[in-house]
Amino acid sequence: MHYTCEISGPDGRPFYYLDELGIKPYVESALFGVDYPDPFPGEYRAEIVVDIGAHVGSATRLFKSRYSTAHVIAFEPNPTSFTILERNLEGISDVELVRAGLSDTNGKVRLFSGRYSSMQASMLPNEENTAEYVNVDCLNATEALASRGIEKVSIIKLDAEGYEVRILNALGRYAKTANIVYLEYHSEPDRHAIDALFAQDYVLFHAHVIEPHRGTAAYIAEDVLHKLQNQSKKPQYAFAKSQ
Repeated sequence: MHYTCEISGPDGRPFYYLDELGIKPYVESALFGVDYPDPFPGEYRAEIVVDIGAHVGSATRLFKSRYSTAHVIAFEPNPTSFTILERNLEGISDVELVRAGLSDTNGKVRLFSGRYSSMQASMLPNEENTAEYVNVDCLNATEALASRGIEKVSIIKLDAEGYEVRILNALGRYAKTANIVYLEYHSEPDRHAIDALFAQDYVLFHAHVIEPHRGTAAYIAEDVLHKLQNQSKKPQYAFAKSQ
């Protein structure tokens, strides 16, 4: 396995990734929180973080740096990425790494290789994949969390290359009761479906449209937002204005 050690992570430790075309900016934006901003820096406390589509561990390392006492569970089905994920999380406590994807079923599924990088690998074949694939383990999302005794998740981070809506539906109550949800969407219909899923009880606090059919979004539960706003000593947080 050939690593390229280009980055010192937010915790000061080296961070490894494959030397693939154009991958470095994406690794950096995740590792240093550009894609996953903290809505109340230093004030919100996460207990359980679930990283779905962990890749080589950029978000996992970020969350462990930001919330040192949190328990993080990282799911990654790609065997090559998982090997580097293990290396990047070596020696960091209270992190569980699971070499599997999540869906609404248990069993083996095809994971199609990315055309240009491992970040494009997907269980949903598309124009960014090749015909090559590996068979990987897939777990029922709700069962995977329930079997670990998890009642409620503080943060869900989800990047599954087009599989996001299916995974969110499979997460059921965990997705609907999480404090914060970070995700990437890969089509305009998926963006609408995701926004509808969180429309009732969540507030969008971050979004970035990268290009048509591609972007990131972050939602925070309304009750969590109100609690943090009311207890925050920082006056810059905006409150809703209504007539």
